[in-house]
Amino acid sequence: MNKKVKDARADELLETLQALENKQEFNIAADLRELMKQHGRLNKREFKKVLQVLMDKYGTGEYALVHERLLERVQASDLAAIRLWHEINRAGDAGGGGDEVVIVNDLG
Repeated sequence: MNKKVKDARADELLETLQALENKQEFNIAADLRELMKQHGRLNKREFKKVLQVLMDKYGTGEYALVHERLLERVQASDLAAIRLWHEINRAGDAGGGGDEVVIVNDLG
């Protein structure tokens, strides 16, 4: 695949992610699925650029604060927070098999 096509795809992915950020839509599962689709299509520099956009999107602002507080309540065994956490994870992974168990073997 030539460099111009890869650059266009990287720019298109960045524009999509930035448009989603501007809409204040936060769906980590969908963003990571999109990033996974682009893996191998983007060079290392472009991939890092897209990854930085996602880190900025989810690492700052109100979303990060709400996420942090919800996790604190989950860790404190708050049943309502645990139910909300599971509901969010199922909704965020719509179409991706939210109840699916994935075993990762990285022993070698």
